Amino acid sequence: MLEYEKYQELQAKSQRMQEDYERQLQEADEGKEQALEELTEYYENKLQEKSSQLEQVSYSVFFIQVLSSQLSPAVEWLCLASALLLQMLSHILWSKY
Repeated sequence: MLEYEKYQELQAKSQRMQEDYERQLQEADEGKEQALEELTEYYENKLQEKSSQLEQVSYSVFFIQVLSSQLSPAVEWLCLASALLLQMLSHILWSKY
């Protein structure tokens, strides 16, 4: 009878060890899942930040292009007006002498 009791104790201990092992596996899987969810959320936020920055840069580039296209004719006109004024001043100065 003593051997049968030892056998039952070993069987119960084996059962507990098996349950503990399965519980630890389950906890490890849940931990991995949680870590993956946290990493996914972190990188989704980073992606959103970078997308927002890219959108701001794109808007800035567009604004600069529009501004440049509007300034180019004005700059050309100012250069031409300056050249004309210089010619007029030169003519006035040389005509007096």
